[in-house]
Amino acid sequence: MENYKDLNLQQLLSHQNDSASWYWIGMAYWEGGDLENGANWLKKTMLDTGNEWAGKATLNLGLINESMGNKDEALRLFESITNGVLSRMNAGFLYCDGTETKRDPAKGLRLIEEALAQLIIDDGDDEYLSQHECFRVGQAFYMNNVTEKAKEYFNKCINRCNLNYRVDQQLADLARMGIQRLS
Repeated sequence: MENYKDLNLQQLLSHQNDSASWYWIGMAYWEGGDLENGANWLKKTMLDTGNEWAGKATLNLGLINESMGNKDEALRLFESITNGVLSRMNAGFLYCDGTETKRDPAKGLRLIEEALAQLIIDDGDDEYLSQHECFRVGQAFYMNNVTEKAKEYFNKCINRCNLNYRVDQQLADLARMGIQRLS
């Protein structure tokens, strides 16, 4: 099988013959800002039963739905993945936020803590979480008055900041909450 991850969208479109290619076509559209086409290709991958890409496609389809404001559908998709750490964490974020979904901070924090515990069991730590994910974890703890855990994850967010993912917005959000470097 070809390494689809390294192909551009035009090359991917010429290989639309299996779930792996469909997944990467969806990801290429999403990364290019075309959420609707990204969602369509990821849905095609997800519905192709028995393929190894279905879980990743479901998770990313949930993230696309969340970014498009379809939070109830995002939550449904996250909860349909039975043993995914990131899907559990993202469902937790939605329960903590609760803007469109049923707000249930206790359930949200439980899901986030379960996901973090699983990461530490599986990988020894949570180093592969992006600064964005660390920010969201910190924010969930902060909004629910779990200050020590909030500080821990806000510090991880600050330490992982780089130029590739909404850093300015997250640092501005931290500043609005009165958070600089935490010790």
